[in-house]
Amino acid sequence: MRITIKSNFGITGLDNDELELEGYPTLSDVLSELAESAEYPFLCPDGQIDPDVDILLNGLEYVFLPQRLNTLLNEGDKIQILMLALGGG
Repeated sequence: MRITIKSNFGITGLDNDELELEGYPTLSDVLSELAESAEYPFLCPDGQIDPDVDILLNGLEYVFLPQRLNTLLNEGDKIQILMLALGGG
């Protein structure tokens, strides 16, 4: 299955913002795989998403998905991974 990955930073290993997947991966599975390519741990050791990152699946924040990170992905799904800009003053 192929899914689209969009981000506001570079992730190596994508083919035109697409990723080919085997089996029935969950959102968590894909984030773990992409974290290696991006060299950034999207998932904290406790299994939660890093607070400096927003994750959307088909335009909906993952926290609003019934299965959250355990949501099974489908052909053509679109994942957005956004690093939040930190401000200061």
